[in-house]
Amino acid sequence: MKFRCPISFENLPLVLDNSFENVKKTKEVLSVLSALKCSDWILSSKKKGSKSALIVVSGGSIIKAARNISGVDVVDVSNLTVKHFAPGSKFGRLVIYTENSLK
Repeated sequence: MKFRCPISFENLPLVLDNSFENVKKTKEVLSVLSALKCSDWILSSKKKGSKSALIVVSGGSIIKAARNISGVDVVDVSNLTVKHFAPGSKFGRLVIYTENSLK
């Protein structure tokens, strides 16, 4: 199994501005993921039925906005577990953080 990261490793970890937590529409979440050049990778994992990205936030309306994207999980930092990072014991999941979730 080959893992192809959509983003160069020099740019990881991905930390987004706190305003990302206030996104209310799924379309807006997809446009941000598209700007990060992750949308093709997420769509290919959707076809395979696997998990693609994990978005770690500290609350906000993004939890409802992004839950409809298959393969993408949104987790509040207080509920974060190891199973979120490696679902099915398969490593290599793209994790996107917000600034508040790292504080």
